[in-house]
Parts: sequence; structure tokens; C-alpha cells
Amino acid sequence: GCDASILLDSKGSIKSERDSDKNFGIRRLDFIDRIKLMLEAACPGVVSCADIIVLVARESIVFTGGPTIPMLTGRRDSTAASNAAADRLLPPATVSVDNFISLFASKGLSLDESVAIIGAHTIGVGHCVNIVNRLYPNQDSKISLLFASRLRVQCPTANPWMLNNITVINNDMTNLVFDNQYFRDLIARFSTNQQLFLNTFSSAFVKLTSSNVLTGQSGQVRKYCHSVN
Repeated sequence: GCDASILLDSKGSIKSERDSDKNFGIRRLDFIDRIKLMLEAACPGVVSCADIIVLVARESIVFTGGPTIPMLTGRRDSTAASNAAADRLLPPATVSVDNFISLFASKGLSLDESVAIIGAHTIGVGHCVNIVNRLYPNQDSKISLLFASRLRVQCPTANPWMLNNITVINNDMTNLVFDNQYFRDLIARFSTNQQLFLNTFSSAFVKLTSSNVLTGQSGQVRKYCHSVN
């Protein structure tokens, strides 16, 4: 859910979701901390960490050339976290198409919206740890020889001790711009109509960031994002 449980550090019954392998690569939470510090100084106890996460995501989309998505605020923060729940509920990189569609359908997303939300990967990079099983010890027959060769240059080993946050591949050719290049590389319907992608993505983004939110008297507005009040 969108309750900032991902930010909680392990303490007592709280087991940080960042300890889950499914959350490999999450970093630079100091940006969230700095924003929270400034907001608490200006209006203490008003803006939740959950709202900060969603608004930062929205502004990141705008900053990189994507659409301005109207967002509701008023989320409250969770007082619990579970790395076991993250292990169980977050989809792996190897999720099947059917399971992927089913997962997003459970959040109220249509088929088009489910495909569009994956377009968020137009920004940033992918981690080698998620693809090396298709390169080593044997190449997946569905990958072309040329593409596989390029991937091996960027991900030269399957040794888990050598796979970290800096062993990465670009998700598309314009990985600093929010556009439909991700789909042009994949050759999908959104590849020929960027506005259709942006509109469908926006709809999916609103639905996904409204999933299982805490409001009203549920949860709390944390003073510090990494611990409960």
C-alpha cells in the first residue's frame, strides 16, 4: 500500500521492507528525509511521508518531461512494516505476463493501464541481478545474439557477490527522459502514440498511488520517516 512502510527501519516488531530482496536497489532516501525536515519546520505534523513519496514520484515524472498528473493528498503513514510481506507480495523480475496482469488488475488497473505503468521504466536503469539468469550459464533462446552480447558486456558475471547497485543496464536509449522510448524499443502499441501512453500512464499512476492508502484516523503522520512516533 501507499503508506510509507518502505521507509521504516527495523526495530522491535518492525522488520524493514528494505531487507527484502524484492526491494534491491532502493537508495538515496536522504532526499525524502531532507524534504520531510523542511516540511516539519514549516508545518509540523501535517504532510505525511506517504504523501511525500507520491508527490516526489509525480514531480520526478514532470522534471524528466512527462505529464503533470493531478494528485489527491491526505495519506497517512503506516506504523508497521514486514520484509516477509514484501517478499510475498511484490512481484519478482521473472513474473509471468498472466500473473503481472492479475496483480495490477487487483489494484483496479485495466490491461492498457497495467502495460502503461510498466512504462515508468523509461526512466533509470535495470539491475544485472534481474537478468543474468537469462545470460548465464546458457543464453535464453528468446534473446537475439547481438542483444545478448551487449548485455554480457554490461553484466559480465552471474556471481552474486559481484552484482550490486552499480552493475546496471539502461532500460532504453533515453533513460533520463520520460517518453515512450521504452515501448519503441519493445515494439508495442504505445510506441506509435506517445500521448496515448502518457494519458494511460497517468490514469494508472493515480490508481496505483491510491491503493490501500491510510486516511482519517488510520495510521499517523510520522515526525521522522524512518520510525513511528
